[in-house]
Amino acid sequence: MANSKSFTLFFALLLLALASCAPAPPAATATPLPTATPEAAQFDYTVHTRRGDAALERLTGITWEGGYIWTPFVVHENGTYYLFYNGYSSESRGVGLASSQDGIRFTRVGAEPVLDWERGERELFSPLVYKAEDGSWVLYMVSDERRSGLSGDQVVRYSAPAFEGPWTGGEVVYQAPNADHWTHEIVIRSLLRSEEGLLIAFDAHHDDTIDIGLMRSSDGLAFELVSEEPVFTKGTEGAWDQDGVSAPMLFATDTGYEMLYLGLTRSNSGRLTSYDGYNLWVGYATSADGLSWARDPNNPVMQIPEEEGYPYMSAIKVGDQYHIYFVYGQGSYGIGTATLTISSP
Repeated sequence: MANSKSFTLFFALLLLALASCAPAPPAATATPLPTATPEAAQFDYTVHTRRGDAALERLTGITWEGGYIWTPFVVHENGTYYLFYNGYSSESRGVGLASSQDGIRFTRVGAEPVLDWERGERELFSPLVYKAEDGSWVLYMVSDERRSGLSGDQVVRYSAPAFEGPWTGGEVVYQAPNADHWTHEIVIRSLLRSEEGLLIAFDAHHDDTIDIGLMRSSDGLAFELVSEEPVFTKGTEGAWDQDGVSAPMLFATDTGYEMLYLGLTRSNSGRLTSYDGYNLWVGYATSADGLSWARDPNNPVMQIPEEEGYPYMSAIKVGDQYHIYFVYGQGSYGIGTATLTISSP
């Protein structure tokens, strides 16, 4: 009997020892939570002025801008917004100046242009203005020289001691190398200053499309292309910007650059126009180096409803708010304004 009990005790101890050598069962794990989708940036905008209530209407009684006004560009200086724009008539051309305290509604600074020229003398348009280190002001414009048999559009430079002028100069700071070059037909759109010099963003009409490029200068007297190819091109087939991109509004960020731009598609008549031919549709993109760009997944991020919207737009950033200026009406009847804020995720 004792032997039987001893055997039973020995067998129990053996089972316990074997159990202690067996691998432990895997610990129970909680069901993993679904990965949160990164929150996209938020784009909030307001269209303040448009047809019938414009930031600036053309004045048909003034000869130099009686035909139409367009190509707005705004500088913010000492709390005041200064608007430069092109005025055209059947006889003459000029650059007008207006000012504003809120950046939304503008009043002309005088009835005469700050820079003018006769029709046929040359075609100047798309002013970009900045304040130089010596306190003078510099104005860049595109000079349409294709009719003169030259290789293509030129970018020319003027300077003045004050906004009102007198503006003098007109030196060529960039010209397309030949008539077949993709920058043969350009419009300069925005300008950035940095320790390295100046950076101008432009769009170029070539090969039946419009693309975006960059040019730079260390001294503001001569510009060269940042890349021999466009840095930002049309979207994929079926996209809202499938036929072209234009009006690059370039801004510096802590990580590189950001850009607002207009997307273009081809109308039934074959003309490149805004997304649906009437509204202006705005996209957003970011880049670390200005050469490789990532489109925002929510594009287009902004719509400006305008009957016969005209695909010309510029913008400045004051604080955390973007002030956007656009031309309405295919006859360029006036200049409208909008504001935009972008909230980071």
